[in-house]
Amino acid sequence: MIAGFVDAAVGGGGLIQLPAALILMPGVPIPTVLGTNKFASLFGTSFALQRYARHLKIDWSTVAPAAGIAFLFAFVGSPLTSP
Repeated sequence: MIAGFVDAAVGGGGLIQLPAALILMPGVPIPTVLGTNKFASLFGTSFALQRYARHLKIDWSTVAPAAGIAFLFAFVGSPLTSP
């Protein structure tokens, strides 16, 4: 329950899960651990959105274009930040 609270408050994936994964899986390459952390984060956020959408009305005409633009720029920007 405490981990869930920290996750909701400040992002537990970066503060709890990632350091634990790096410590508990020393032989796994760091990019693999980071990718695993992002994969878990994607599913956590997806389930949170699903639950949120069941309880509140979401204005999809505003959210969908914003999400599409965010995805586009994330896709374009990610190769620019890697060496």
